[in-house]
Amino acid sequence: MPMLLSVSVGTGVQTLTMSVITMAFAVLGFLSPANRGGLLTATLLLFVLMGVPAGYFSAHTYKSVKGTEWKKATLMTALLWPGVVVGAFFVLNFFIWGQASSGAMPLGTMLALLLMWFGISTPLVFVGAFFGFKAKLADPPTRTNEIPRQIPAQAWYMGPMFNILMGGILPFGAIFIELFFIMTSVWLQRFYYVFGFLALVLLILVITCSEIAVVPATSSSATRTTSGGGAPSSRRARRASTSSPTRSCTFSPSSTSSASCPHSSTSPTCSSLPCSSSSSSSLAPSSCEMP
Repeated sequence: MPMLLSVSVGTGVQTLTMSVITMAFAVLGFLSPANRGGLLTATLLLFVLMGVPAGYFSAHTYKSVKGTEWKKATLMTALLWPGVVVGAFFVLNFFIWGQASSGAMPLGTMLALLLMWFGISTPLVFVGAFFGFKAKLADPPTRTNEIPRQIPAQAWYMGPMFNILMGGILPFGAIFIELFFIMTSVWLQRFYYVFGFLALVLLILVITCSEIAVVPATSSSATRTTSGGGAPSSRRARRASTSSPTRSCTFSPSSTSSASCPHSSTSPTCSSLPCSSSSSSSLAPSSCEMP
């Protein structure tokens, strides 16, 4: 799981930086939809070149969780999620080839994409990972207790499936309307020019994803803290036992036998101490002290 988290963080940073730069150029008018293929080509090139921040943040995240297999983590950052997208695209393209459609991507273009992926993006990911592992980790904002304690059972709404569903549904709801217009323009062969509004929707999406990432983690931590467990109660019990005052009495030998504590009435500090009688020589408390 730590490796998958670091891989997802790296690919997310790569996609976010690519989207922000592409949107900025489109809003400024450098990438016009009238130039067919220009926007898509710029998007692919930026995604390939953003392998450096992807490797950096992936390696830095993996280092913060005490990971040791940095080569495997870097390789998965370069191949896992891009491989899923490229694999799905190639399968769909093969179906289009089977229908003898003119919209199918030529074999040369597919080989060029693979060459860009393995020849440019993957080495850049390793370069970013090198600097990410060399970078110094920031100090944690809070002190972490090194003594592990029992994690209590979580509520049903704190389970992984519910968090996964909420983490996907809410961001999708934030961009659903604008995504509908984009898909309509793609399928109906129309030009999409509303990049200013699309940049605003992208900002809303980033804020929504940030809040969705923070809220479940905060709720889970608060639930674990307030629910307690076995260890905190035992620590409180030990603190209470060590902080309570203890009574001690110094006994001196007495020649007379006694069946009761002679100082029980005069010394209130020893009134609760039991005294036992002895046939030969009893031990009578002669002095009491409170530490």
